[in-house]
Amino acid sequence: MSWLPDPRRLLALATALTFAAGPAGCSSSRPVARPATPSASPVQLAVLGDSLAFGTGAGDTSGGFAFRVYRAIATARPGSEITNAAIGGSTAADVLRLQVARLHERRFDVVILCVGGNDVVRDVPRAAFARTYGRLVAAVRAAAPGAALVAVGVPDVSISPLFADHAAAIRTLAQADDRAARDAAVANGARYIDLFALTHRGRAAPGFLSQDRFHPSDEGHAQIAALALPVVEAALRSKRKEKSDRADTMQPEKTIYRGTVSFPKNRPILHQ
Repeated sequence: MSWLPDPRRLLALATALTFAAGPAGCSSSRPVARPATPSASPVQLAVLGDSLAFGTGAGDTSGGFAFRVYRAIATARPGSEITNAAIGGSTAADVLRLQVARLHERRFDVVILCVGGNDVVRDVPRAAFARTYGRLVAAVRAAAPGAALVAVGVPDVSISPLFADHAAAIRTLAQADDRAARDAAVANGARYIDLFALTHRGRAAPGFLSQDRFHPSDEGHAQIAALALPVVEAALRSKRKEKSDRADTMQPEKTIYRGTVSFPKNRPILHQ
């Protein structure tokens, strides 16, 4: 049910938005909480996924949840950059086939993976989705081994009025796919964002969906960003600690000898 825009337009727009400093498209929505002062080194953020990951539904795609998270991170870590490779209409198989290769472009610190809604809409069998999503997570790990991985769960797309005639079946499939995504994320050491629970609650929240009655509105994206930001920040902190611990273990051991030293004719001998 999502559109598939021209990839060249997506690349140009995503590149431009990488350096967007202002909160475009955010003026009418609750902002994401941001740290008051810069406190850490810049990071490279990658986003893979579908139209939700790209920001469709917001008044401007820079109001999408991923770009909101990026701006909050860049506030605390000036110089941070985002590479949003998401393409509208993508299924998990599409992300695996077309987007994972983008992770070889640079060394990323964190990867946000957000896909699954289109698999539900297209009625991809749950077992097939589980297998593909597992392969996708493993491929992301292999392509960006040094990056923290944050997996965004599958949304409850049954909240859309477009599926009113078979909402129960849509919800059941979305919930099953979400469990598969969570299991794959946990098995691969990724952090998981419970998007299904948030969107399920959005059923009763006025203004959560945009005018297309399928994608989140500015308000909806703001709520997703508020849920995602602490998880991404925690992933970055954990990754930074891992690097610090690794650096500590690589330090050469220093042995201190104490005693008196004499120098006979042949070679120095250290007396303990």
